Amino acid sequence: MTSKGNSIIDLFTQKAIAVTATVEVMKKEQLLSVIEAHDFKFFSSEILQKADQHYIGKEGVDEALVEVNHAIAETGTVVLECSNEQVRTATCVAEHLYVIVKASTIVECSHDIVDFMTENTKNQGGYIAFISGPSRTADIERVLTVGAHGPRELTIFIVSDL
Repeated sequence: MTSKGNSIIDLFTQKAIAVTATVEVMKKEQLLSVIEAHDFKFFSSEILQKADQHYIGKEGVDEALVEVNHAIAETGTVVLECSNEQVRTATCVAEHLYVIVKASTIVECSHDIVDFMTENTKNQGGYIAFISGPSRTADIERVLTVGAHGPRELTIFIVSDL
């Protein structure tokens, strides 16, 4: 990985941690070991060639794993095309959301994914989610609440060798 590649990973990691996400940089083999240790009720990843998209009912899911399309270094945000309703639901109702980011898909700023956004929203039903850390809101009596509109915890796996 070039020094520019390392610096963009470092910036993304710094920003994601600032919004209370957990970030781990690893190789694909390490990722497979981590995944084996979890009982994901929802799993969607092209790079691992696996999808286990059980219907998510009102009981929700404790842990979900999704592969994202991009990550934005300047904000620590992951970007996911999720016109698939089950993927969209999983990212909102999982108590702990795990995401896989290919290091090569980390961009410097949101302007770098304009073509991706245009392509994936030109048809009706196109939906792109921007996720920056665990869900948080302070609209209820001005008290900070984590997990009201999304996951309580966000763990990001940056896979460096893909």
